[in-house]
Amino acid sequence: MLNKGLSQIGLRLLDRATDAFPASVPKFFNRAFIGLLGSRPIAQMTLKKYRKRWDRIAEGLSPHSKILLIVDVCIGDTVLASECLPVLQEAFPNSEVHFVCNRTGGELIDGMLGIHVHNIFEGARGFPTNGDLVRLRSLLTNERFDAMFNLGPFLDPKALPDGSPLIQLFVPFAAHMLIRWKSDEHRHISYCARTFLREFLGVDAGPSHNVTLNTNTVYLSRESLELAHAFLDAQGLLDAKGLVLFNADATSAYGQMPFDVQLSVLRHLCAMREISNVLIGKAYTAKGIEQKLLAELPEEFHAKIVIVPHVPIEVYTALIDASDMFISGDTGPLHIAACRKQGPKELPSMRNRTAVLAIYGATDSKMYGYDSEQAYHVPANQDAPSRSFSAPAPCRNISCINKFGKSCHEVRCFHELPLDGIFAHIDSFFQGRAEPPPVTIALTAKREYAI
Repeated sequence: MLNKGLSQIGLRLLDRATDAFPASVPKFFNRAFIGLLGSRPIAQMTLKKYRKRWDRIAEGLSPHSKILLIVDVCIGDTVLASECLPVLQEAFPNSEVHFVCNRTGGELIDGMLGIHVHNIFEGARGFPTNGDLVRLRSLLTNERFDAMFNLGPFLDPKALPDGSPLIQLFVPFAAHMLIRWKSDEHRHISYCARTFLREFLGVDAGPSHNVTLNTNTVYLSRESLELAHAFLDAQGLLDAKGLVLFNADATSAYGQMPFDVQLSVLRHLCAMREISNVLIGKAYTAKGIEQKLLAELPEEFHAKIVIVPHVPIEVYTALIDASDMFISGDTGPLHIAACRKQGPKELPSMRNRTAVLAIYGATDSKMYGYDSEQAYHVPANQDAPSRSFSAPAPCRNISCINKFGKSCHEVRCFHELPLDGIFAHIDSFFQGRAEPPPVTIALTAKREYAI
């Protein structure tokens, strides 16, 4: 696609210049790019153009229309953009609201009331595959939507059926985000998308809608809870106190904690008497990293480490909910951890007391992170503190949002990461709290763990 090719060429040129001048080039680019495209006149002109197209589509809508929201192809994008779905339900109360999203992430949204989830995107390095586009065209042909909104920047409208009533919502939304970035306002992608969509559709936010809060929710089945319960039972962890789930994997080197950082954090966790066990999920991208980490840890720490095999995303999410703390770089499971967890109504409520600790690389923590303390950050949707830590990388700039497009010769994102601050936060959380409740997933039925 032309869009894809141009963006990759532009990023490569910027990365080569950044390699040569890591402190000055990104600053100049940020000022020029955001200064021009983040101006209010440009944003208003862009918004006016797309509202005209929306007005033409809206004129033909009936009260019982079919509305579609398309988002980017990654798991995290699916979870983050799900905050927009209640806005569409509010704007079109008698319509069918459909959601096209990532295959895996969609499994966690499928329980949202009144939403038709089509989790058909596989994705490859942040772009839809040819197979994704074939499935999308087939869906659009069969369903015949009356209005479609696209929040994904890399979906070429030319790949869709002719005459599709599509609004490339990403374009005016990007202008909206650049204004917030320029003025250093709250800019978390999730609630900004929700706020922008309300404004675009003319939906009154009202006093009950606090846009500075993360309200994302994921939905778990009874079977997933039973499988997570069985796994914890088999490991003798149903009554564990001080359980940590450590995510060593990430889809990009610019978001994954470096090996030495991971090893340092694991050493610190295992040395703490307040921590009973550390779960480490088996990696999909950095294959075998969990075993490499285990091999580098002192023998006396091995008893505290429990490797979680590849499990369905719902089961992994249930294990997050069963943990006292979740530690990760910037990747899909981090955004899942920050969500509220909701199980079937007939079962006891989820814990939702997982502290979220994010260690950021390329991306901006204000835009994609969770923090209960730092200014202009959004807290995780948990009854526990959340913190984000980033290194003072001089080369970090707005182009780093697209980690899949980066090609820096040297990954500087984690240089001088404040490890002492990370350790102090972990110590404060586990040493300063009252006696925690047992880590359990309360179910009446048990089943044998077999995945």
